[in-house]
Amino acid sequence: MIGDDTDRQRATRTRRIWKAHTLFDKKTGGYWSGQCLVCLLLVTPKMTRPVGVRLCQPDPKRVAWKPEDKRLRQRVVFKNCCRTS
Repeated sequence: MIGDDTDRQRATRTRRIWKAHTLFDKKTGGYWSGQCLVCLLLVTPKMTRPVGVRLCQPDPKRVAWKPEDKRLRQRVVFKNCCRTS
């Protein structure tokens, strides 16, 4: 089985499209808003069959964490992960 996550810009206005988010364009190095479609394919020497198709979006917890982490890094506040008392 192989996965294909080809990102293609399909619409110019994505405010109301379900699971639309900011994607990185590998060709131009820029960003655009759209959906990430992932296809799972079963590949054998005789045939290729689609097994599943999903729309993916970033994890909401990570999206909420990222601005807070950036703010703390700008203030040079380190996380207390390796300290023992």
